[in-house]
Amino acid sequence: MKPIRVLIVDDSIVIRRILSELISGETDLAVAGTAATPLIALEKLANDVPDVVVMDVEMPEMDGIEAARRIHARWPKLPIVMCSTMTEKGADTTLKALEAGATDYVTKPNNLGSREAAVEYLRGALLPKLRDVTSHLVPAPTAAAPPVVPTPEVARNPSLGRFQPTLVNPLPRSGGGLRPADPPSPVPPASGARLGGPSPAQNPFETTQVRARVQQSISLVAIGCSTGGPNALSDIFKTMSPNLGVPIVVVQHMPPLFTKMLAERLSLSSQIKVLEAENGMELQPGYAYLAPGDYHMEIVRDRTLVKIALNQKPHEHSCRPAVDITFASAAAIYGRSVLGVILTGMGQDGTRGARAIVEAGGVVITQDRETCVVPTMPASVAAAGLSEADIKLADMSAEIARRVQRGSVFQASMPLMGRGAP
Repeated sequence: MKPIRVLIVDDSIVIRRILSELISGETDLAVAGTAATPLIALEKLANDVPDVVVMDVEMPEMDGIEAARRIHARWPKLPIVMCSTMTEKGADTTLKALEAGATDYVTKPNNLGSREAAVEYLRGALLPKLRDVTSHLVPAPTAAAPPVVPTPEVARNPSLGRFQPTLVNPLPRSGGGLRPADPPSPVPPASGARLGGPSPAQNPFETTQVRARVQQSISLVAIGCSTGGPNALSDIFKTMSPNLGVPIVVVQHMPPLFTKMLAERLSLSSQIKVLEAENGMELQPGYAYLAPGDYHMEIVRDRTLVKIALNQKPHEHSCRPAVDITFASAAAIYGRSVLGVILTGMGQDGTRGARAIVEAGGVVITQDRETCVVPTMPASVAAAGLSEADIKLADMSAEIARRVQRGSVFQASMPLMGRGAP
């Protein structure tokens, strides 16, 4: 297999040397060239197009925004990974570069104390992204993907995944408001054929069943995404109806400052107010809450109110915030009234959370592979049999509105006793 060829664009000779040495030391990566300015990079691209470009955000003659715009206009399928500083200006410029056509970004190492520390930081932060945005160039393995193996905690209580939210009583809508649900039945929910669950004959808890068409009422939309997520969220929120009538919680893998800037940018282009979530915020219809960088976001109940609880518990999937944690807590509070949405992104974050939503009676939909920048997050959910439908990005906003306003009609195998009325 040929190595992935990388063009390095940075006005710092030190950074160019570090990146060149780092990339050259990998058997599956190779340096296609270096450039001190975007203008030089454009000249090199005209003669030799690499597989991916790594480019600084702030450079002389032309910044990363204009450079990304020009590269994307001429080579629209060429991935561009931006290198950004952890500053408000750097975050704002990076988001603008993503809008202009950049694929992903990595923050530059600051105050790491030594060249060796900077190299190790970039090894863990940059190299996986280079491989991920070029994964379409690597032949897919023929072997089937391994099944998702539940942890002992999941086996004991699958509806909660491996996370234990503060409160677990579902809160379905009733007359536009929230009310506590009836106490949960000791009879476990049935597993539908779509999820590969046992048949009634195999499950002694399901000896008496009926087939019913159930109209679900959605009280919360939960969205999770990573690579390519900022632009996907922008597309969705630009066309989101202001009359959706339910709160939205969003987890995008991003560091601090970036989530604040992203929330502000989404809010400016949407008829729905998008906020960077704060601890103790009450969920309100017509608002969207974006998990802040470096904090997990859980949904909890405080008496009759549903609120946001932030924490800095250990990373999940090397991420904080993690989609799994937010989805699992949403399922525990809202039960079957949750609509989970998994958008473009790398890794498997969101799969356990999606399982928690489905096991609680909710619904999960995913962005289709063709419109994803990186499809592994939604693909993992779909491979686990947890996605009810794959939706094109251009149709996602309308699909969310349709399911919220009309409910999701599906075939379910339900015990005669157990679940409360939907």
